[in-house]
Amino acid sequence: MRKKLARQISSLVLALICIMGMSITVCADAERDLGMTKEEVIAKYTVDTGNEQADAMFNEYLEAASVLLTDEKYDEAFQMWDEFGVSGKNYYTEYAGGTAEEWDSMTTFEKVLWHDLYIPPVRALARDNYEFYFGTLEEYKLRVYESEYKQYKSSDLVLLAEAYAQIMDWQYYYITENGAVYNFMTGVDSNGNKPGAGSEMSPVLIIVVVVVVALAGFVVLGKKKGKGGKKAGS
Repeated sequence: MRKKLARQISSLVLALICIMGMSITVCADAERDLGMTKEEVIAKYTVDTGNEQADAMFNEYLEAASVLLTDEKYDEAFQMWDEFGVSGKNYYTEYAGGTAEEWDSMTTFEKVLWHDLYIPPVRALARDNYEFYFGTLEEYKLRVYESEYKQYKSSDLVLLAEAYAQIMDWQYYYITENGAVYNFMTGVDSNGNKPGAGSEMSPVLIIVVVVVVALAGFVVLGKKKGKGGKKAGS
């Protein structure tokens, strides 16, 4: 009963803020995000970029993160992410190549995804001090994503914290192998590459390959027959 009352008061305060014109985005985000079911969260945010390994990592993280929207126990913790303010918007435009309008139109949950999964490593990579941030996995954990990890832990989101650490560790190996940050939301890394794209041949390409191989086989067979005819005639 107390939780429901607190939630109603919180919604009322946000509505008043919105009416006063102080933060329309905060009010809209709270209304769009909170109260979804787990199935709705997964259906809305699940990705299929063509990179099976990365998609599996992201969707596993997403399943753990869905609790932010489905369990009112975490409403207060979730609202903390609504305080990204100007810094979050600036990071998004400067390091993620987005626009202020895109950031403002996002739900709070979308901001969480960008702010926690993509912006920390891409900021670190842009600072031109590679060894300091990416010299070892432990240094990367400490200097790139530990603050977000601790925030999950302190909010009693243990499973989410572990899923976050897993996906960010995967990111480390991607960065050290490719020199770019993988964007789990878009499937395109910070160098503009799309890993996994073209890894499977399209039906048209398969047909072309089959035809070429068949023609090559006929040519070889024809040459063999030709040689056999010459020997017989001689």
